[in-house]
Amino acid sequence: MKPPFESLGYTEDAEVNIYYAGQRMIFYQPKKNGIHVYLEKAKERLACWVHLAEERLAGTNVCCYLTGGNDDSQEILQALYQEASEHVIPCEDIVVKIGFEGHTMVSLAHSNPTPWNTPREIDEDGLREMIAKKVAGIEEYFEY
Repeated sequence: MKPPFESLGYTEDAEVNIYYAGQRMIFYQPKKNGIHVYLEKAKERLACWVHLAEERLAGTNVCCYLTGGNDDSQEILQALYQEASEHVIPCEDIVVKIGFEGHTMVSLAHSNPTPWNTPREIDEDGLREMIAKKVAGIEEYFEY
């Protein structure tokens, strides 16, 4: 049985890393002429999901607010901002009003450090500072 990356046209000596989306392996990242195939495929997949969401939500008053996660690079998230639409709204690093009542939502894609050393990990003090900056000026904000 051939390793999966060989079926993509790469040999065993290709630089290969495995990436995960949640618990599901989605792609190998061989370098092909200096271009990371994973980044290309991840952006394509994200654009497809945004188009599907827009198609399914068209004609409704439902919106899908999306942000990256601690393991998403800004390169991949470019697709989210490029493909944003009436019903699919990127909301990372901005304050948005949601729902008919106009509730305020703040999203933060960073996380505490993990064993996987993902691109957007930050310590507790850094998280606290980022959150404080995000909620500064929000009238409805209160600390528990």
